Amino acid sequence: MSGTRKFVVWSLAIALLLTVAAGVAIKVYVTKERVLAWVVPPLEEELGRKVTIGDVAIGFTSFDLIDFSVSGTQSDKPLASVGRVRVAWRLMPLLRARLEVAEATVESPRFHIVRLPDATLAIDDLLTKGKAKKSGKSAGRTPPSRETQHGGGVVVEVVSIIDGAMTFEDRMESPTKSFVVDDFDVEVTGLSSGSEAFFELTARLGPLGGAPLELKGSVAPETSELAANLKIGSFELTALNPYMGEGLFFASG
Repeated sequence: MSGTRKFVVWSLAIALLLTVAAGVAIKVYVTKERVLAWVVPPLEEELGRKVTIGDVAIGFTSFDLIDFSVSGTQSDKPLASVGRVRVAWRLMPLLRARLEVAEATVESPRFHIVRLPDATLAIDDLLTKGKAKKSGKSAGRTPPSRETQHGGGVVVEVVSIIDGAMTFEDRMESPTKSFVVDDFDVEVTGLSSGSEAFFELTARLGPLGGAPLELKGSVAPETSELAANLKIGSFELTALNPYMGEGLFFASG
């Protein structure tokens, strides 16, 4: 057998061996029970909400969370519901029993936020929790490195939201009014850097006649400091009339 043929045969054998090893690693390491343990308890502890996942579908380079939802507190509708969340991992770290997520894609999420008659939001507890974490940060603390920050945990590189919609239910108004922001897409990158994460959001504003919105910027995970540029497309001022109160109306034409 010539040297070239030997090289080809050995290359194919090694590639086959690596594929088998990867398949075994996925079968052993990425199980439905383990995926649920990665996702559900940390989210429930962080959000103080019940997190439900209908099923988990595991593939060679990704797994899908199917019928994912986060319960609300003041509504029979969930705070968030998603038909499918696809998590694509990097294969080589998985062979070392470490999960590194190349991208998490959230498909067609639906968010439902309620303002109560006393002017508080049904998510005020989440906002307060975020402020408490921010105030608890040590002044001048150096952001952790990727290795220190994540250790043996889960690393996520990119998060994408596709075709999302958010409903704001205002119970201060009588009768109750609902406003919708839909067709929004979000991409967040740099999540594993330990410094700045960058985001880009596009959406349509239902209360403004579907005016397009574009938001680009960055956020520092350690301090929650946000820097962003906001752009809203043209819209008719008459679209604001339902939200301006009595005596404050814009005339068309």
